[in-house]
Amino acid sequence: MNIYAADNQDILTSAARNATQFSALPPLHLSRALYIPHHDSSTCHLSVYDTSSQYSASAGGLPIGSSQYVVALGLMQKPQAEGTFLDSIAYTVNFGAGSYSNAGVVISVQHYSFSSISLSRSVEVEVVIGTATTDDNVTVLIPRTGAHSIPEEFPMATSYPIPSSETRDGIFKQPYFTFQVPGEDGQKKTAFEWQIDPLHTGRMRYTLVRVPSRHQGIAEPGPLDIVAIYHHIGVGASLSLPYSEGILLVPHEMDHKTETMVVASALGMLWRLRELRGEAQVSWRGSRYSKIPHFNSIKSLLGRKK
Repeated sequence: MNIYAADNQDILTSAARNATQFSALPPLHLSRALYIPHHDSSTCHLSVYDTSSQYSASAGGLPIGSSQYVVALGLMQKPQAEGTFLDSIAYTVNFGAGSYSNAGVVISVQHYSFSSISLSRSVEVEVVIGTATTDDNVTVLIPRTGAHSIPEEFPMATSYPIPSSETRDGIFKQPYFTFQVPGEDGQKKTAFEWQIDPLHTGRMRYTLVRVPSRHQGIAEPGPLDIVAIYHHIGVGASLSLPYSEGILLVPHEMDHKTETMVVASALGMLWRLRELRGEAQVSWRGSRYSKIPHFNSIKSLLGRKK
């Protein structure tokens, strides 16, 4: 009975913390909300939608990461199938087998214009997902600026500056992802880093920050250093889920080239996080939670007869 009571207390404490801990509103400059639909490793195609109006109506003014915010995201009006909300499509995304050496999959992210599509002027970024998960540079961003241009590769390096998170569902790694964005007209490249802070912003959020150089952005960034925020739609112990679905907040004034790189990096990051799920489940065996009976939901626990 003591084990059950302890497990019950963990759940209630976590729920209370989620309801009260996160009080910060999203930075005001992140006013464009891109909806990334439900997808997994079997998905071949999806569209990313501009749902700024729906997001503002549902979650605008709510502390990001709070229980109210999570519920609002779940209830937000969303495109239900491909072919709907055509005037809101921001990007088209294709997942295919890799044609590069050591590439397991290639994600093609193309900026979409409903009014007129010009392939010669389109902005496209390829995300090359390698098969060697131990290599820091197995994820590569490749902007495509024209049919005759020579593409430049931008590795997205993985690092682990914070410890793994141990939960009832597994021991989850919490990586950072660092990459560079090309400057305009030969200007210096800018370093961006996807960071997670489970204690202060929650396990279901990643924040993209501008950093002077790699690993110098571990301290809490200022509001103007935040380039984008990704938040999962739904609940979970980690973003290492079998599927991904979420909202990507970006500035409205961000140029198409940079925004396409940001969207592509988010999709590459989510793919990598889904791959880590298998490692988490293996690591879970032998942890302190493996000795506690696992329940599928809070409802099943609280509904158990005494």
